[in-house]
Amino acid sequence: MARKLKRRPGHKQPVVPLLVSTSSGNTFMSSDSRVLVHVGGETYFEKNASELRPGDMVLYEIEFTTKDYDPSLLLDDPNFRKARDNIHVTDSQRHVPKLRDLLLRGMNDQGIIEAPDLESRIFQEPGDDFSPQEYRMMETHVHQLLTTSASSEAELRSRSAIEKWFTGETLAPSEWEIFRHLAQVHPGFSDIHQSFEQPEGFHASYLVYTITARAVARYFAQPKDPASLKPGDSGDYSRRGLVSIRPIVENILKNHFGDCIDTKFRPSVVRSVERLQPSLKPSPGKEHPDPHLRRGVYVVDETPPDVKKVGLRELFEDSMIVEKAVMDLISLYVKKKFDGAGQFALRTMNYGVTHRVMYSLTPQDSANTYWYKTRVGYVPDPQLADQYAQQIVDAINDGSIDAEFKLPRFRVKEAFRTFNDISRQVPSGFKAWWVNRNKLNELDSKGGEDHELSNRVKDLYRNYVEPHGISSLYLGISDAEIQFPPSLTASNPLGDAAVGLRKRFQEAMDKHRTKLTPETMSNTLTRYQLQDFKPYVLFTPHNQLATITLTPRPLF
Repeated sequence: MARKLKRRPGHKQPVVPLLVSTSSGNTFMSSDSRVLVHVGGETYFEKNASELRPGDMVLYEIEFTTKDYDPSLLLDDPNFRKARDNIHVTDSQRHVPKLRDLLLRGMNDQGIIEAPDLESRIFQEPGDDFSPQEYRMMETHVHQLLTTSASSEAELRSRSAIEKWFTGETLAPSEWEIFRHLAQVHPGFSDIHQSFEQPEGFHASYLVYTITARAVARYFAQPKDPASLKPGDSGDYSRRGLVSIRPIVENILKNHFGDCIDTKFRPSVVRSVERLQPSLKPSPGKEHPDPHLRRGVYVVDETPPDVKKVGLRELFEDSMIVEKAVMDLISLYVKKKFDGAGQFALRTMNYGVTHRVMYSLTPQDSANTYWYKTRVGYVPDPQLADQYAQQIVDAINDGSIDAEFKLPRFRVKEAFRTFNDISRQVPSGFKAWWVNRNKLNELDSKGGEDHELSNRVKDLYRNYVEPHGISSLYLGISDAEIQFPPSLTASNPLGDAAVGLRKRFQEAMDKHRTKLTPETMSNTLTRYQLQDFKPYVLFTPHNQLATITLTPRPLF
C-alpha cells in the first residue's frame, strides 16, 4: 500500500484519479499515490502523484515473463476455443481456415481442379497438397472473378494476397464485401457474407478470435530490456468491442507464469497529468488485485526497487551541496578571469557577479529571485557585474569555461542542469517556507516584527515542512561557524553560566543543521556524477558566507 504524508485536518487535499502520460505509457492512479521522481545519478525523490509535472522523470515499472508466450495457451478459454472452431474446419488433428476449405471445394466442384483425394489435400496431410501450378491456376481464376465482379477498387486483391487465401495463411479478406463475390465459387461464402456485424456467426467469431490472439500476444510480447520499450508498447489489457482479454490474461498468468515473472524499472518522462472525475470506490473483495503484469508508473510500497531514495531534507541538502560546488567554481573563474587588476578586493563584487550568473542559469521563480537577486544587496559596480556575469554565462553556454578547469566541454553546463533538476523537485511550499523564514530572521535580527509574515511562515511550516519530520529550527547544510549573540559569550557577567548555556545552545543548533564536511561533499557529488567538481569546492574560512548569526529565541 502506498505510504501517505500526514496532513493537518482542514488542509487535506481531495483525492482524485489521475491519468499520467509518460514516454513509456499511460497510468491511471490516485492523486495521493506515492511515486519516485529521478533527480540525478541514481537518486530518486518520493512525492505525491498530484505533484507530478510535465518534464519530471518518474520511475516506471515493467513486469515481464521470463519464458516465452505460447499461443496455444489461449485454448484454455472456452470463448476463444469456440471462435476458433467456428472459423476453421477440422479433422481429428488439424484446423484449416474455412476460407481455404470453401475455396478448394468450389474449385473442385467447378472443375477448375480435379482432386479425388480432396479431403486429405485440404488438411495437407503428409504428402498431400496441391502443386504450385495448381495453386497458380486457382489464383488466376479468382483474380479474374474479382476483376470482373468488384464494384470498387477496395474489393480488388493482388495474386499474392489471393494465394494466401488458398494456402491457409489468411482467415478472411480485410474487405468483407469480397465474400459476396466468392459466393460464385462456393455458396457457403454467402452465409459468411451475411454474418457481417451479426451477434453470432462467422464474423463475430472472426473478431473474437483475431482480436484476442493479437491483443494477448502483444500483451506478452513486451521487450525484456526496458530500454527498448517504445511509446504505445504498454500492452492492451482492456475491453475491445466484443472481447475482454482481462480474464484470459489473468488465467494465463495464474496457471502458466506464476513462478517466472520478473520486473525492471526505468525513468520515463512525464508528458501530461490529467485530473479525472472521481470514480466509484472499488467493491468489497477487490482488496487484492487480479493477476496481471504491472506496467506503469511505479507506486511506492513495501518492496521498493533497488534505487537510492532521498527524503525532502536530504534532497534539499543535495541541492545546497551541488549549488555550492557550482557557485564555488564560478567564484574561482571570476577571480581568475577578472580580478587580475585587483578591482575585486571587496568580496561583494565577486559575490554579486556569481549570483548574477546563478540567476541567469536557473528557473527565475520567486525563490531563486530572492536568493540570487533580491538578497544580494550592495555591489560596488552593478553595471560591471552585469557585464562580467554575461561573459561567464556565454562561456558556460559555449563550453569555453570548461577548458579553464580541465573539464570536458559543457561539463559546467551539465552541472547547472543537474542542479536545476534537483531543485525542481524541492516542493514549492518548502521553498516558500525557507525564503520567508529567512526574511523573518533578518527582520528579527534588526529588532523588527511582522505578524502577517510570521503567521505565513507558521502555516507554510505546518502544511509543507512538518509532515516531512523537519524541525521548525532547521538550518540546512553548512560549513559555517555559528556566531552567538553577546548574551551567550564568555566575556559577560554571567561567566561560566554563559559558557554552559552557549554549549547547550550550540548542541541544540547543531542538531538542526547538517555539518558540511569534505566527505559529505564528496559522497553527494559522486552520487550525482559530479565528482570532477570536488577540487574546486571552497571550505571555511574561504567560503563567502562563513558565519551563521543566531538569535537566542526560537521562531515558534
